[in-house]
Amino acid sequence: MIKALILDDEKASLTQLRESIERYIPDITQLWVTSDPAEAMMLINEQHPQLLFLDIEMPQLNGFEFLERIKERNFAVIFTTAFSQYAIKALRFSALDYLLKPVQEDELKKAVERFREQPVALEQMQKLYEQLFENVKSGHETGFKLSLQTGNRIYFIAPGEISWCKGDNNYTLVYTKDGREFTMSKTLKDVEEMLQPFGFLRSHKSSLVNAKEVTALDNEELILKNGVRIPVSRRRMEDVKSFLSGKN
Repeated sequence: MIKALILDDEKASLTQLRESIERYIPDITQLWVTSDPAEAMMLINEQHPQLLFLDIEMPQLNGFEFLERIKERNFAVIFTTAFSQYAIKALRFSALDYLLKPVQEDELKKAVERFREQPVALEQMQKLYEQLFENVKSGHETGFKLSLQTGNRIYFIAPGEISWCKGDNNYTLVYTKDGREFTMSKTLKDVEEMLQPFGFLRSHKSSLVNAKEVTALDNEELILKNGVRIPVSRRRMEDVKSFLSGKN
């Protein structure tokens, strides 16, 4: 049984999300809704919800600013947004969940299922929030850091520290230049969308490479600075050659 709170300044969006939750998410047995940040803070302190649906674009203070003002964040957050691409990128890098407005039934169910299946320790959640604030305040996505977890520890890695990535079904293995390995619960396609602006190229259906780490193209393989050899598929060969020629 889940206790949840919705904070959204748009009455239509708030009503739509509340009705969707009441209709499709029976696990949420207690639900509070408000468009007032001050009332939301009071409800958090008094009712202790486990899950907060938080609108990003609000006039007095945005969702990130609201969250930053709360001292004890003993809950998970699913952000909601209509159009903020910068905010969405910051959330994806920070490994935090979000829903696009108008919220669709299947996406809502998936987000709540992720909340149920992947509980994060409160200490780790605080670190994710703090990194989110840093990403948002960086002013540009080039300042973002990825939130990556191994065991019970969370690391914040700049894209430039990554050597290459390997797709593994719905997961991606991330290899850093200093030899560490992380697993992300994202497809390689999702990771490619995040890292492409940082000079990463897809060399194979299962490989994504930091072009700055490439030292040579040897037949159908890329050789990285650490000696790792990455396959290049035939259909991607010309794109890889063109990309690397533009890098030099």
